[in-house]
Amino acid sequence: MERKKKLAEITGKHIRVLASDNKELVGMKGKVVKETKNMIVLRTEEGIKKLIKSQITFEMDGKKYEGKEMIGKFVDRIAGA
Repeated sequence: MERKKKLAEITGKHIRVLASDNKELVGMKGKVVKETKNMIVLRTEEGIKKLIKSQITFEMDGKKYEGKEMIGKFVDRIAGA
């Protein structure tokens, strides 16, 4: 049985949106300045953007992540690791 790797802290990391329910977000990139239970707050060249985790797939450090797998706070995600 394969154990799913827990995603570490993402605040301060650069991400790029690969897919989204909102097509205007696809290709958006920036630095994560805050993470809440359901949102990622991103600083882009156009300003601060709030992304709903359940609606995005993003790339960070060359790897693809599903936002819906990140729902919850960082400390809650790693508690079971």
